[in-house]
Amino acid sequence: MQSNLKKNSFKISFLFIFFVFNVYENTYAKIANTIVGKVEKEIITSVDLHNQIRLNLYSSGLIEDEVNYLSEQSSALDRLIERAIKKIEIDKYKIEIYSQEELNININSIAKKINVEDIKKDFNNRQLNYKFMKDGLILDLKWNTLIYSLYQNQININPTEIENRVDELLETEVVEDSFNLSEIILKNTEDYNKKFAEIRKLNNNNEFGKAVKLFSSSTSAYKNGNLGWFKKKDLNKQYINNIINLKIGEITKPFKVDGSFLILRLNEKKFKEKKVDRDKVREKVKGFMKNQKLTFYSRNHFNTVKSNILIKIK
Repeated sequence: MQSNLKKNSFKISFLFIFFVFNVYENTYAKIANTIVGKVEKEIITSVDLHNQIRLNLYSSGLIEDEVNYLSEQSSALDRLIERAIKKIEIDKYKIEIYSQEELNININSIAKKINVEDIKKDFNNRQLNYKFMKDGLILDLKWNTLIYSLYQNQININPTEIENRVDELLETEVVEDSFNLSEIILKNTEDYNKKFAEIRKLNNNNEFGKAVKLFSSSTSAYKNGNLGWFKKKDLNKQYINNIINLKIGEITKPFKVDGSFLILRLNEKKFKEKKVDRDKVREKVKGFMKNQKLTFYSRNHFNTVKSNILIKIK
C-alpha cells in the first residue's frame, strides 16, 4: 500500500544520498545494477534511477552538476513508480496499440524544447539512454489508449457546448480591433481634477485640439495630440482597460503613467475581419475538450490503481 512508501521515506533519502555520491563521481561510469525498489512485481533499479535523473535534467535544460542531480532525485523516483504502475495496468489489459504519429510529435517536441535538430544523435553524444526515453513515451501513449478504451462512452461532449466555445473563440479571432488615439499628458499633476474638468468641457465642444495646446506637455501637442492607429494587441493592458468602453470622441479619465497623468481620446475605431475556418476551429475545440476529460479520467484511474498497489523502496 501507499503507507509502505511513507514508512520508507528515511530509507529513500539515505539510499539517494549514498547512490548519488557514488554515481556522480563519474557520471559515465558503469553503474552497479542494484534493486532500488519494487512496485508489485515490477523492479526499479539503480540504473533506471540514474537514467531517469539524467533524462529529467536533459528535458528541463538543466546543467548536469551535483546540485541539480541531487535535487532531481525525488521526482525521478516518482516518475519510475508512475511508469511501473502504468505498465502493470497496461499489461493487465494487454494494450499494445499506440500512435506512432503522436510518438514522433512528442520526441520532436523534446528536441525543439532543447533546441537540437537530431535528438537521437544528441543522446548518443551525451551518453544518454535514448531507448529509455522512448520507452517511457510509448508507455504514456499506451496508457492513453487504455484510458480511452475504458472511458470513451463517458467523454461525449455536448455539441452545443462545442459550438458556444467556437463562437467565443471566433469572436476574438475573426475581429481585430484597431484604435485611432490622441493624448494629453499632464506633467504638472497639481489640480489635475480641475484641469480634467476643463479638458472634458472642451472635448464635449469638439475642441480637443485646443485642450491639447492649453494643457498637454507631450511632443504630440504640435499635431493636436494625435498618436495614430494602434492594433489592440499592440497596446498594453492599462491602455486597453481605459479605452475599451469609450465611444467615438470620448476621453478617458486621467491615469498615471511614468509619473505623469495621461488622458486618451478615442478618435476612431475599426474592425478587420480575418478569415478563419470554422470547421478547423471546431475540431481543435473538440480535441481540447476531449483531452480535458481524458486527463480527468486518467488521473482518477491512476490514483485508484496506485492505492491498491504494493510499493516497496529498499
